[in-house]
Amino acid sequence: MLAQAHKHSLLAQAIYLSAANFALHAKEVTDMRHEDIDLKKMVLDSYREKDGVIRVAIVWSETAKAIKAYMSSDEYRRHDEYLFTKSTNKQKLNTGNIVTLNRKLREDASLLSPGRLKPATDGRVKTGQWLFPSYTS
Repeated sequence: MLAQAHKHSLLAQAIYLSAANFALHAKEVTDMRHEDIDLKKMVLDSYREKDGVIRVAIVWSETAKAIKAYMSSDEYRRHDEYLFTKSTNKQKLNTGNIVTLNRKLREDASLLSPGRLKPATDGRVKTGQWLFPSYTS
């Protein structure tokens, strides 16, 4: 999957590595703020609104490189608050954008046939499902 992210875009690389590095699900990726991550100290320090827990993590060097590359690229559109934005404008990415990107990467890697993702039972994306989905037979 990471190889496919490298082939796809700098945004895909930064998103995929951030999700894996910080154990984030799609909504948490879209909610990443500039203030949450310190690439000089290599630390993520963010507040999780869902349960009020503060998440602290060491930033992998590969994740830092991917985020820096994304932020210095033509794909990056600076948003006052959010780190990951749509490349066409400054709008924050939404969960649907992340799920669609992940599905595209999985299809490109021949890990998933179109339409083979098993939906969450309550219709919402559950923690880790978009990154490590279960499959239907």
